[in-house]
Amino acid sequence: MTAIQKLTAPTSTRCPDRVLQLDWDEGIQEVAAILDSAGGARTSPRSVFFRLQKSEQYDYIPPLSELYEPLSYPLWYPRGGRGWAPDLNTPEHNKITQMWWYRQQALRLPHMHVSGRLFNEWAINMFCRMEDERLQHVKALQRASIATRSQLCELLANRPPTESAGIATPQKHYLPSTVQGSPRHLRRLRIDALETARRLGAPTWFITLTTNPHWPEIERELHTGQTHADRPDIVVR
Repeated sequence: MTAIQKLTAPTSTRCPDRVLQLDWDEGIQEVAAILDSAGGARTSPRSVFFRLQKSEQYDYIPPLSELYEPLSYPLWYPRGGRGWAPDLNTPEHNKITQMWWYRQQALRLPHMHVSGRLFNEWAINMFCRMEDERLQHVKALQRASIATRSQLCELLANRPPTESAGIATPQKHYLPSTVQGSPRHLRRLRIDALETARRLGAPTWFITLTTNPHWPEIERELHTGQTHADRPDIVVR
């Protein structure tokens, strides 16, 4: 509770564009999320800043840099080193994807299995890092069509109001259906479900699966003092 109270008053100098809003109920023993109350505001990307000794200038580490992991989690990189980067390849010159890199770390490095909640934070942070790479790839593919879209916008602007009414002006970037959770992806899933029901008929059974964190298969993998929440590599599938 004391640590949460220290976050309630960020100065305008440190956070000029953000308002930190924390609602705490004494009957609840955890915080679900910290949200930005400025609706519609553009969120800055995750970043790491560092400053050398005897220097007043801060340097920026982008999320896809090979130094992002060592600087974000120095406890796991006591001797330095490099993390994943877009140019990381195998000896056979095959690209190493982020998914493969993080999977090998989560399953093979024993120090992660005893890191507790830090392991959960790392998993969420690296998932967001993979999304950063996917979105950058989407933007790179769509840059080729920006000129065509600009011409379309100019064409619509020069048309009479009666002809261009009801036509939305295209945006610079959009989320395609290959991005999970995007409006186009949800629309494709909805159409597929309706078409499946139309061709095969209404479903007969709706089957769901659940799990029990006290299963012996889970508990025997836990270290002393751990709970199932400390081992996402076991319970998150």
